[in-house]
Amino acid sequence: MSVFETFPVLETERFVLREITSADAKLLYRYLSDSQVTRYVDFHATDLRWAQGHVQNLRRKYRHREWLRWAIARKSDGLFLGMCGFHAFHQGYRADVGYELGREYWNQGVMSEVMRTVVPFGFGTLGLHRIQALACCENAPSVHLLRKLGFREEGRLRHYIHIPHREMYEDATIFGLLRSDKV
Repeated sequence: MSVFETFPVLETERFVLREITSADAKLLYRYLSDSQVTRYVDFHATDLRWAQGHVQNLRRKYRHREWLRWAIARKSDGLFLGMCGFHAFHQGYRADVGYELGREYWNQGVMSEVMRTVVPFGFGTLGLHRIQALACCENAPSVHLLRKLGFREEGRLRHYIHIPHREMYEDATIFGLLRSDKV
């Protein structure tokens, strides 16, 4: 995949999707240390060093062709708002998609707009046949977004996601979208 030779930059009407950098670590820490933002994910930023390490880990996973995660930046001022992208690539035909967004940007159509560019990139440029996503069953906004994007609910996975910072397990719904699905 040539996208792993030069990091692809994507644009939407309001946002630029670019490579995450160490300059994003401070805001990344702010967003991922918010218990509401990380309520349904298996990680939680404990300090700025954690966020700096996370940035380096994302960059390493990109170099090793394991993850393609974009920083979401506002076009108007370049402000880092969150992240999205692909991981768990399987034999070049399937990948998972995920996203995180600072709480102050929720309910503003950010992720809908961004994912309407990311998903076609997956099917087109990456040549994926299937894109899937996991969402905790209780995460109504994420479930709503995936349905709105045309993903189909395919099943419930009991106690599938371990959330150590909340000391609990959450059921997850798996959603899938095929290149051939009419969206």
